Amino acid sequence: MILFIGHIENNKALLSPTESHHMIRVLRMKQGDQVYVTNGAGDMYKGEIESLENKSAVIGNLESIPNVQKRDYKIEMAVAPTKQIDRIEFFLEKAIEIGLDAYYPIVTFNSERRKINHERLNKIGIAAMKQSLKAEQPKIDDLVSFKNFLKENNDTPGQKFIAHCHKDIEQKPIKDVITLKSSYQFLIGPEGDFSKEEVQMAVEHGYTPISLGDQRMRTETAALSCVMLAHWLHQ
Repeated sequence: MILFIGHIENNKALLSPTESHHMIRVLRMKQGDQVYVTNGAGDMYKGEIESLENKSAVIGNLESIPNVQKRDYKIEMAVAPTKQIDRIEFFLEKAIEIGLDAYYPIVTFNSERRKINHERLNKIGIAAMKQSLKAEQPKIDDLVSFKNFLKENNDTPGQKFIAHCHKDIEQKPIKDVITLKSSYQFLIGPEGDFSKEEVQMAVEHGYTPISLGDQRMRTETAALSCVMLAHWLHQ
């Protein structure tokens, strides 16, 4: 487990009340124990617990260590939140553990959920980052309309894909179009899929329509399978 810190000063890291409580009450660590900490910006440190207080534990003797999970590519997902939000929460946790760098919740024509608790999703993201010993905090955006998302991400580098189930619209098997040494951004629709107009709109913004196979997947299953494929492609 790695701890999340806000800032470092004089070679010491002051933990937040939440992190301090977790370290003391949950992990049951003691003064003098060695710990690993990150600022979420890609920097990782090894240190020693200097003082223990529920609201302000201090980690000292910090030593910078290599970020072994640093990558030269990004995996991003724009996924319409499902009606049952716990399914998206599950996806987010597991996808970040695997290698997801950014999650963009989107509202589409067929979306059944049009509100999210951004603070809760961000906490899930930080917990998954720590659990998987990552040093970079995943980006989790606020909910945005599909149309605005396309405008804001028009210049996103790397390969961009939209998965859909419309058999009368051209789509290619993902294995035939995804390539190595690239960054990836995937669009996954809600339970009712993207509308045909939304698929066309994405194509006009540079997204390649793809198929994930003949089987019908839930939203979170389709999203997670894309993250896993992109991650394994680089292993």
